[in-house]
Amino acid sequence: MMKLSKDITDKKEPNGFKTPNLERALQIFELLSKQKEAFGVSEISRVLSIPKNSVYRITGTLHQYGYLIKDEENKSFKLSRKLIDIGFSALSEQDLIEKSLDVMRELRDATGETVLLGILLDNNGVVLNQVVASHPIKLTVDIGIRFNLHSSAPGKVLMAFIDDDVREKYLENINYTIYNERTISNQIDFLIELDKIRYNGYATDLSEQYEGVHCVGAPVFGYNGKIIAAVWVTGPSYRFPERDFKKIGGIVKEHAKIISKRFGY
Repeated sequence: MMKLSKDITDKKEPNGFKTPNLERALQIFELLSKQKEAFGVSEISRVLSIPKNSVYRITGTLHQYGYLIKDEENKSFKLSRKLIDIGFSALSEQDLIEKSLDVMRELRDATGETVLLGILLDNNGVVLNQVVASHPIKLTVDIGIRFNLHSSAPGKVLMAFIDDDVREKYLENINYTIYNERTISNQIDFLIELDKIRYNGYATDLSEQYEGVHCVGAPVFGYNGKIIAAVWVTGPSYRFPERDFKKIGGIVKEHAKIISKRFGY
């Protein structure tokens, strides 16, 4: 049986007030955000200890308003992109995608590979947008998918350039899952890698989680000099070898700077 983290089940109510259905809807959001597979009403009810009839009503309402996608065949639910869209409007850089898209296309044309844009969210990163490679065989991801901070180029970039006090909070929650012999497995090695990234201005991923997948990413800064996003290129290792990382890193940095300038950096 799945074990829930305390942040889903043990929320403290401000001033002692409770709104049960809202609380349950938020629990469902948090549960689905942490799972790759879709969940049915019975599964949600069991995992969250919420009555099945309540789950049925809440998921029905969330689906009606476009927050959940329903698999009619399996009668299960997963999150839609609507929450991401709402998140965009809450950002001070709410036009991040609009101001990045044409530059991402130029970066794709310059490298031939898939280009992605992402930000920090909770204890992971999240993909906001992508421009797919021009090759017949290409790597793509789902918009909204999470990525690890220790085993991905964008995660390393975001961690390298955020403020020190914010970085410390993220470091406390990183689980250094080891995927292969190239994965960073401890905080000391991670901090050494972050120093290297700040010096070079870009980060790399040498198939550290997914075999045969290479990535190079660089930071996007806002008007105040703080990092607001990471932009990166990803491709298969046979077409994107390690010997090209330095060259691609320079190209990605230059395009990231163009986006940064649009935010007053």
